[in-house]
Amino acid sequence: MSRVLGIDVGTRTTGLAVSDELRLCVRGLPDHRPRSRAQDVAHVLQLCRQLQVRTVVVGYPMLSQSTSEGVMAKRSRGFAQQLQQTAREAEMLLDVHLLDESLTSAAAYRRLAHCGLSIKKRRRSLDAAAACLLVEDFLAMQPH
Repeated sequence: MSRVLGIDVGTRTTGLAVSDELRLCVRGLPDHRPRSRAQDVAHVLQLCRQLQVRTVVVGYPMLSQSTSEGVMAKRSRGFAQQLQQTAREAEMLLDVHLLDESLTSAAAYRRLAHCGLSIKKRRRSLDAAAACLLVEDFLAMQPH
């Protein structure tokens, strides 16, 4: 098996998390500060090479009771599409998936609070924790 990378796309910080090779554990990675989409895609592809990732899960913020995409949903979809296209052009085998990230930030915040982290530390760890939840949710949906 190969690792799974989770991406919680944000405007100020992008949370990142990766599974182990057996897909049993997930750990947060240092947050990425978005620059341009091309630079951000290059950064993710570099991480995929370094960590031997073959599957990427990009958080997709669904709007409840709406048929239209919000701004962040469009940003996430565009990022995922460019990541897939750039990987294909680089002849990298990479599966890119969009996954509903509704409520992942709230769940991640509760998880961090339960661990006893201060409010300041929760804020610093929130994006990576949300990316961890994305990977965990994705792995839970996979057949065993």
